[in-house]
Amino acid sequence: MSFLIAGKCLTVFANTLLAGQKRQGIIQRLLPLFPGQKPPREEIDAHILQAGHPKKAGARISLARVSSAARPMAHCDGGHLRLKTRSEISHRIRAETGLPAEVY
Repeated sequence: MSFLIAGKCLTVFANTLLAGQKRQGIIQRLLPLFPGQKPPREEIDAHILQAGHPKKAGARISLARVSSAARPMAHCDGGHLRLKTRSEISHRIRAETGLPAEVY
């Protein structure tokens, strides 16, 4: 990742955190099926860890939503992650971060 992109990501996170300290917010985690397989465990672990960062930094998070691709993607093997997998991720977010989480 370039320094420019990393800097923009930090700016987005800082702005999100500032807004989350002023009012409650919702985090949405998008996990597609790509290429025809669920994300590897390491990627799911990273999503769960990242979901907890705003709360640890003081943001008021009312809900973490776990969603998947809403419609077929053009020109790729991507698709919709199974409900069972999204439910398992949602349970892990609740257990590991203390955030309320639901499948969306």
